Amino acid sequence: MTQSAVGELIVWAGPILRRTTTTRVSWWLGTNQALSMTLALQPVDQAPLAFSASELAPFITQFQLGQSLFITLLDLNLCQLGELKSKSQSHAQLPIETWIGYDLRLAGVQSNQWLSWQDYAPWLGYTKQRHCWAQQGPGFVLHSRIKRLVHGSCRKPHAKADDGFGRLDGLLAASDPVTWPALLILHGDQVYNDDVAGPMLMAAHALIAQLGIENEQFEACDVADSQTLHRDHYIYVRDELLPEDAQSQATGKLFFKGIRKPIFTTVNGANHLLSFAEMLALFLLSHGPRAWQGLNWVAPANLAPEQHQRYNDEQGIIADFKAHLPKAARVLAHLSTAMMFDDHDVTDDWNLSIAWEEVAYGHPLARRVIGNALLAYWFCQGFGNDPDRFEPKHVQAMQKLHGQLRTQQHLDLIDELL
Repeated sequence: MTQSAVGELIVWAGPILRRTTTTRVSWWLGTNQALSMTLALQPVDQAPLAFSASELAPFITQFQLGQSLFITLLDLNLCQLGELKSKSQSHAQLPIETWIGYDLRLAGVQSNQWLSWQDYAPWLGYTKQRHCWAQQGPGFVLHSRIKRLVHGSCRKPHAKADDGFGRLDGLLAASDPVTWPALLILHGDQVYNDDVAGPMLMAAHALIAQLGIENEQFEACDVADSQTLHRDHYIYVRDELLPEDAQSQATGKLFFKGIRKPIFTTVNGANHLLSFAEMLALFLLSHGPRAWQGLNWVAPANLAPEQHQRYNDEQGIIADFKAHLPKAARVLAHLSTAMMFDDHDVTDDWNLSIAWEEVAYGHPLARRVIGNALLAYWFCQGFGNDPDRFEPKHVQAMQKLHGQLRTQQHLDLIDELL
């Protein structure tokens, strides 16, 4: 990947619109720098609501996960803001059933200028002349009740089908926002950590080099650490690295007719992700067009002929998926989105049985992989669903993860999360 200019702010993925109510709106972003933000909300035919960086600061939670990876949630609570400013609550309500445009401007700690969405994500805007909502940037509509919703799951980039976000993007573009669904519910499998295409794995490793995520040590694994794993790729042979246990064979006999299975029973585990960095990179590549810019994801030279053919077949599918990512990003910037994990967000047959759990959670590598997947889910999806569900001490522990992947604190955090 070509090196970015010194100080350039990069939005790897986002903004993703999360919870929206008449008094509370939140956005998720993944960037290469810690952020300051300003925000302007513009309801149709009403005075704009503008918020300075200092006003937004109390509502921003940031996590540094690499030298160049910061996860940020802006969770603006208008009622609390009014209390902080000692103002009446008469204007602390956003209108319903009308378009509310937003201009979320960003500045990185190393940057010298504020960037608008046209600068960091120019694909976000819709343009429509047939309706009264022709606008210059992203926005949303708050509904009095849920008349319509959209749901989705099982989003695998190398599936031989078009990304469903592209269809939804077309529906939004062709309709009046007041008729848009009130919610987008993603009920699992937003990433397949256990079933990854070869080109996607190569892209993830190229992106990890830019994110600067620290080296992670592995126990009970043929690969000592994530640095070795990412450098040598281990493409199409990850199933040989997955942990095995005698008791898992009994589980395999019961559920898989005696077919030899590792603890992780996925049938497509040739590129099963292991490291925390890989799982973060996969989410960014699955949701952020900018994360792909300049990446080198050509096939490694040491592939066997049949692996080269498989790689070439997958490369065309991934290229098409990548080309449609701006549409996915645009949808996620406009619809209030709730996210939930399913088994493939972690590994196939996750918690299939008590016997499976006893084996998986009792094996240090299996427990680490499951924990890494849940950590990545928490940062990229779970925390934004409802930040109030988590006590401040838990959030603070997550904020201290950077710099701790080689220590017992990482394992302790997994234990607590489990």
